[in-house]
Amino acid sequence: MKGLLALCAIVAAALVVAMPVNAAPARDSVVGAGTVAVPGFDDDHFAVSARSGPAGEDPTGVVVVRTTSFTDDGLVTATYHGDVSEGCLLVTGNRAVAVGRIPEREQFTLTGFGTVEFAAVVVEDNGTPHDPLPDRAFPVLLKATSAANFCAGLLPATLTTSPLESGNVTVNDG
Repeated sequence: MKGLLALCAIVAAALVVAMPVNAAPARDSVVGAGTVAVPGFDDDHFAVSARSGPAGEDPTGVVVVRTTSFTDDGLVTATYHGDVSEGCLLVTGNRAVAVGRIPEREQFTLTGFGTVEFAAVVVEDNGTPHDPLPDRAFPVLLKATSAANFCAGLLPATLTTSPLESGNVTVNDG
């Protein structure tokens, strides 16, 4: 009986020592960059580094999208820098949606569509670049109403991600 009590005391002490004193709260995050082929156009490129609380609260970071867009001046290839603190980060399992407001100097208006104010990327983390199933992504520019829908988790049913031609993303569902 004394031996059992001693063993319990040792195990309890070990558990107390092993418990983190100031454990960091769980955080969602996505980080990575990649290239997605766009048939008939230049490839789209993206980079993302964002984090938030586990329910998407207090998002921070950046999403960068380089894409060819239709504008009132014709096709334009440019790079857009979105501030995730003025957008959102949603993480579920191995998938993440990062949306960030682009600076006014990078925004543009397309007649019949509206003003493009946000850069976003939808990603799927399928392991390392050498795994048989590649990571997938969908970089996109959005007007405010579409950004609000993305941030509410209301992605279009027709939205499909494409395999990365190069790059890697890491999603952490904290």
